[in-house]
Amino acid sequence: MPTLASQFSILSTSGFLFLSSITSTHAQESKEVTPEIKVSPVETKDKPQQVDIKAKSEVDNAKRDTAAKTVITNEVLMRFGDTNINDAMKRVPGVLVVKDQLQLPGMNAGYTQILIDGEPPRGIAITDLPMNIIDRVEIYRGGNAQFSSQAMAGTINIVLKRVPSNTQAQIKANIANSYKTTSGLEWLASDKHKNLSYSLSLNIRDSGGTLSGPTFIANDFLDDTNQTTQKYVQIMRRDANAYSLRINPRVNYNSEAGTTLTSTSSLILNRVGFMSKSEYDFQLGSPLPIGKILRDYRSDSNFGNTSLRVLSSTGDLKLDIIAGVNLSTSASTSKDRTFDPRDKSFFDRNVYTHRKTSAYNNTGKITAPSSEAHDIVGGWTASKSLDDTHRKETQWNYLPVSTTEDFQATRAVIDKVAFFIQDEWRFRKQSSAYFGLRWESIKIVSNGTLQEKLQHQSTILSPIVQGLWQLNPDNTDRLRLGLSRSFQAPAEILLVSPIYKSLNNSILSTNFRGNPALRSELAWSLDAAYEHNGNNEWNYTIRSKFRRISDLHRESISFYADAWWRTFINAGDAISKSLEFDTQFPLKCFIEGAPNIDISFDLNKNWSKVYYLPAPDNILSPNTVNAKLSMDFRAKNLPLTLGYNLRYSDSHWQQTSASERSFSTTPLELDLYFLWKLNQKTLLRASVDNLLKRQSLSLSEQRFSDLRTSSNSFSPVYRKLSLNLEHKF
Repeated sequence: MPTLASQFSILSTSGFLFLSSITSTHAQESKEVTPEIKVSPVETKDKPQQVDIKAKSEVDNAKRDTAAKTVITNEVLMRFGDTNINDAMKRVPGVLVVKDQLQLPGMNAGYTQILIDGEPPRGIAITDLPMNIIDRVEIYRGGNAQFSSQAMAGTINIVLKRVPSNTQAQIKANIANSYKTTSGLEWLASDKHKNLSYSLSLNIRDSGGTLSGPTFIANDFLDDTNQTTQKYVQIMRRDANAYSLRINPRVNYNSEAGTTLTSTSSLILNRVGFMSKSEYDFQLGSPLPIGKILRDYRSDSNFGNTSLRVLSSTGDLKLDIIAGVNLSTSASTSKDRTFDPRDKSFFDRNVYTHRKTSAYNNTGKITAPSSEAHDIVGGWTASKSLDDTHRKETQWNYLPVSTTEDFQATRAVIDKVAFFIQDEWRFRKQSSAYFGLRWESIKIVSNGTLQEKLQHQSTILSPIVQGLWQLNPDNTDRLRLGLSRSFQAPAEILLVSPIYKSLNNSILSTNFRGNPALRSELAWSLDAAYEHNGNNEWNYTIRSKFRRISDLHRESISFYADAWWRTFINAGDAISKSLEFDTQFPLKCFIEGAPNIDISFDLNKNWSKVYYLPAPDNILSPNTVNAKLSMDFRAKNLPLTLGYNLRYSDSHWQQTSASERSFSTTPLELDLYFLWKLNQKTLLRASVDNLLKRQSLSLSEQRFSDLRTSSNSFSPVYRKLSLNLEHKF
């Protein structure tokens, strides 16, 4: 049987031959390439539209900036016709999407900071952002004083488009099918009147299909002699519906005095519901109390925010100030009917949860006058949020007949304050250094009906130093070096939250409670990179990173009060090392007369160790090798662009706690796409994701005293076919 590596090579070669054969009937390349279908991440010599010139300048600026970052333009993000940022980013070199979460290699998703216009999402999921309002994505693998230091793996900053200065309207319709059909409709309009301009984006989506589908879990319990004492299979089926409406207005005003005011708002309405059935097939040993669970779940959530940004100057000082408020509410009801293994009614449980979060935030940046060799910037961030959660649980027991009620209320007040200062110093014509210092404080005060008043505060002083050495006057080759300190404050839910009690409590289905004593994780990071951007359009980068982490967060499972409980603790120190390589180039760069194919490839390898956990599975990430290969082909005499993206990640057992380890297969994935320009204003995009349809399995093992468990779960695999129609008026 061929290995995954050999399959990767075979598919890459066959894909190249397939794309090459398409162009064999064409004798010469067309002199014009329509800008709308120029989807390669590699810059070409064709004359782009004005929007492409602006995007290209951001890419060029990133090459000159001392603070290292990678810029992914909207053109690259949209080449597959994806309808959300996660699907688009899974094809970006050096970025992983695991369980629908963005992350940078070497550490799990929670260690990658995700920002929108430099600020936390504040109650909005990044998948809620319509793709037509995203201008670019900036990837910072090192520190940056302007952003929060909660970025141990790095920062992904999603930059939204500024208000256009011209009149335009665009509509996009999408339909996709995997387990179920999903659909969406987007509309974007903008206009300008004298000094006032605006844009309005509307997005309606039905995404229930992404939440539906069955799951199968086989569980085995073994004693200290490795004999199976209990065995059962859990089958979960769910049929979901999910609808959302998103409205994003932006208004921009430029005064005669040079002050710019920008108002940005969002309104998001979500409704989710599903009916599910969980059945247990007890094959060996004592059955659990519950043999079947029928659940009816409904949730409504609303989110709104508005912010005002002021760009101005006073004397020699340049000011950039943002103030905003947001409010979110959610109400969910879960109705469970449970049955014993003989299919007799056991008990019914209703859980109603209401959560309300209100917050305000203020950020400011001041650019001070300095010499030509220095760019000095300072600023602040301040935010306050109030979170009120009410949870009411009512249970009706059939045998014996009784009723119990449980009410929990918690309130958390979160205050965040930060100050920063940075200086980019060009001490030589082709060399520069970046010095940044950020002080950050996060304070949580919480109280509730089932807890004493809690006050938790994390503060950190983060120095950041980066250097850039341009190795030639054209800046085609550069060396970068960076040192930074970062941290990971415990999420509020890990500190204090309403206690969650599982229906079938066991070591595999634990209750959960917070740990008020949980401290922040701290890390020192050292980065180095060599970058090449050739005049022949061949680009490549080699990066390395070393991290040392203290007070690592890890799960802990214990048995007390006749139940199994899960919480988080500080678990000592860890180290992480990584090496990355990525390259992009047109095939004609190396083969004269080659078809119009652009190639992108990246490979990264990471090593890690968690000292307090037993070897050899004491690693920070189960994926130690990740690779991607993309090829984009532009037809010579047709308004056609097509390509594919191939992704591979290895899999390893990972010790997630002192008593538990897990393993998830990451099969080879292949996505195809094509884009056809029907006319000057209309585009048709289509894509097929997961063409190979490889099965993914998740395994886990737990050890507690003389008890060992083994679980194997999987869901049926589906290909995803998407069609997108775009029209500009």
